[in-house]
Amino acid sequence: MLYSTTLITRTPLSLLSRLKVLPTELTSHPLLFTLSSNVPSSALSPLVTALSSVSSAGNVGCISSAIPTLRSANSISCSLAFFDREMTVPFRSDLPGRVEAQVGRWHTMRKHEVTQRRTPDSEHSFKSNAEGDILWSHFAGGSTLPRELEPLMLRLTHTCSNA
Repeated sequence: MLYSTTLITRTPLSLLSRLKVLPTELTSHPLLFTLSSNVPSSALSPLVTALSSVSSAGNVGCISSAIPTLRSANSISCSLAFFDREMTVPFRSDLPGRVEAQVGRWHTMRKHEVTQRRTPDSEHSFKSNAEGDILWSHFAGGSTLPRELEPLMLRLTHTCSNA
């Protein structure tokens, strides 16, 4: 990590002005940011747009809960972390999350099939899948790696095969 900070302000405008004074040398590095959920809805889109444009090397952001001690003070918070572009690869994954819980006596066959497909065979998972791409696709239900991670997996596979 090159730089991290948490900005706490009372208004979205002051947060925007504080974003403008970040060190310019950081803008070429990937950014991870969180924005507190107590931001006024009218300011959410402009703030996310501003945060997304801080870095030219990509960013990952999310909405987080407000800092508990600041909820009553009506302050909003924004945490920023810049990472070295040589050692960081921001990416987006389309992997599904946890299977939706099913309650009751009747379940659709589709949901049942999804549940069975996502349950890894623990004995098979790690012993027979020495190659990273096979292991990844096994847990992802046959999905492929995000494009941004393919070069990393090739390096990892090459490093493991030379060991």
